[in-house]
Amino acid sequence: MPSQTQNRLRILVIRRRYVGDLVLMGPVFRNLRLHHPDAWLAVLVDEGYEDVLSRNPDVNEIIVLPRQSGARFLQSIRSRRFDVVYDVTRNDRSALIAIFSGAGQRVGFRVDARRCWRDLAYTTQAYWSPEDHQRCHIVDLYLKLLEANHVPVTTRVVEMAVASGDREQARRLIQKVLTRQQGDRLMIVHPGARAVARLWPAENFGAVCDQIQTRCAAKTLVMAGPNEQEFVAQVQSHARTNVAVIKEVVPIPMLAAMLAEADVFLGHDSGPMHIAAAVGTPVVALFGAQTTCIWGPRGERSVALQPPMPCSPCAFPDKCQPGNTDKMFCVRKIPVAQVLDAVEQQLRRSRA
Repeated sequence: MPSQTQNRLRILVIRRRYVGDLVLMGPVFRNLRLHHPDAWLAVLVDEGYEDVLSRNPDVNEIIVLPRQSGARFLQSIRSRRFDVVYDVTRNDRSALIAIFSGAGQRVGFRVDARRCWRDLAYTTQAYWSPEDHQRCHIVDLYLKLLEANHVPVTTRVVEMAVASGDREQARRLIQKVLTRQQGDRLMIVHPGARAVARLWPAENFGAVCDQIQTRCAAKTLVMAGPNEQEFVAQVQSHARTNVAVIKEVVPIPMLAAMLAEADVFLGHDSGPMHIAAAVGTPVVALFGAQTTCIWGPRGERSVALQPPMPCSPCAFPDKCQPGNTDKMFCVRKIPVAQVLDAVEQQLRRSRA
């Protein structure tokens, strides 16, 4: 344990994954920092997600949970002598880490009216009801943990810091793949999604890129996430105009800087969508069966498009598995014209 942290309140927040979830944790870290300005604030994330918070000014330390971890890792957590643990992840493994931390205060969620062994892991609990999961944004649910532990919630704004060095490097990378003159507007498209069923068709993305470049005279840049190169290539092949593409997966701080350079972002319910909203870029987000209430982009400059739900009758009965949002193809019902209209409105807003 660093000597300079020995007399400081030591806080551990457990939020293991994913990109969007960690971005939306920003208000939790901000409110903890405002209430405990001198505290040592550490965040436990799964291996591969440490980049998401690497530029967050409210976080002192990022602890990586190895894919294979056991008694030695738990001992390393206990040796850090945390005073308070906030478990946002809500599963058995995170509850065990909270218990073995030895922290005097352990704050977690209760998600069922019935008691279970995880309730014993926490000294304080916030109730996450089934109704909350339908009517509250995930940011507001996260902040329930702070309220349960009497930490004032003074901000619910999701922001992501962009370092000046990252921004300069992002501008050079964008300029390398497309010729952009001063005053040219830029639409960045991130067409990937966690599940195949959540993908809006590649030909639709290609059509939007064509129309935006011809009707709005805006530049278009399509970017790929992990294992999304093939779908990005399909988008490019369906476009009739010259669409710039970056198939290499860029680090999260660089992605944030590139999205901050855009005048509008188009993509699915995904981590990059939440990053774009967090850096202040106008967003057009495409949703299928996922609820926009809990996972919609934050901020007044964001628009979420979704077909009428529930689908009746089901538009894709041969493919959909109702009840599993990773296997429902509802997003395909969003018409190209509606997306074009939303993107054009966001471009006008960014210019204004």
